[in-house]
Amino acid sequence: MRYSILVGCAIFLLGLGSVAGEPKTGRSSDIAESVKSALLAGVYDNQIVVRAGGIDTILTHDPVPKSYPTWSPDGNLLAFIRDVDKDKVAVGELVVIDLTGHEVSHFYVDPALPRMHYDLIRWVDRPTWVSRDRILLSGEVNPSTSSYHLIDLPKEAEIDEFIDDYSAAAYSPDGKHLVSANGCPHFTADPCHTTVQIDHAPFYTIDGRYFELVDPPKWAAGSDMIGFTIHRIGRNQLRVVLAGPHGMQEAVIPAFDFNTTSSWWLGGSFLVSAKGSPTRPESVVWRITPGNSQPAQVGPQDALYSKEVETKEALSNILSLAQGRGWVTPDVWCPRCVIQNLSSEDQ
Repeated sequence: MRYSILVGCAIFLLGLGSVAGEPKTGRSSDIAESVKSALLAGVYDNQIVVRAGGIDTILTHDPVPKSYPTWSPDGNLLAFIRDVDKDKVAVGELVVIDLTGHEVSHFYVDPALPRMHYDLIRWVDRPTWVSRDRILLSGEVNPSTSSYHLIDLPKEAEIDEFIDDYSAAAYSPDGKHLVSANGCPHFTADPCHTTVQIDHAPFYTIDGRYFELVDPPKWAAGSDMIGFTIHRIGRNQLRVVLAGPHGMQEAVIPAFDFNTTSSWWLGGSFLVSAKGSPTRPESVVWRITPGNSQPAQVGPQDALYSKEVETKEALSNILSLAQGRGWVTPDVWCPRCVIQNLSSEDQ
């Protein structure tokens, strides 16, 4: 059935009640074979806790507050942000540990370091793994803009830093390319130009007198294509831009409520919804396929009912359950959930 694997995933990871109160050792009697490799991490009582195979393991043993445990792509390492002493000028400390709790790398987010904009950052957000050896840190500078810093873990050093005026900079799935948007924060009153950049090189300029970026660029899963949407000021009209190794294309969607626009990639196509989200589209959805600039109108059900989206929604529900049981800023690593779900057929 459609949801059998996903339900099994939730039962296995959380025991539907076993992750509650102080973490303790104990095996779940209901383990789903398809997700035996799944791992859940979170913060409980200022400690990093991992749940695997029905067992909770505490990996840290110091009283310093921590947040945002985040799995490496291979599930062998955990990165998290650790608070620093009040007498330090650092905003926080990036720490990477293995599954025994051994610290393999750390980096102080220090505003005193040269070349950095850390003096503008008020806190550090969840780390983003770019590859096994690199992590992207970000921190909010203002309600729209974030400062980004690429950290080389073996060197324990920053190797790149930049500002993104939409707080949505992202590396491609293979970690080789970076897309960002600069030049015109959301709160800016006067018209200004926004430049979409790939690897810090200008790629597409949006003239703020006539257009505005309403949804940041997004990478297609497993490819080096990006998609983003811009609004024609004074008109209910959206322009969708898709770009990749084979060139760029634009599509125009008329009569659109741009204030609630969301967009996402699905099955090789770029979808744009006037309302809702990838898991809950509530209005007309437009589909733009690379190589075809004519948008096709589809119903919300055509955008929603895919195994890929179901899996993401199920994993999101797992994290919500973990939070309900006292785990702070949890993260789940479950590649077999996705593989099993995408390869199975509906019965």
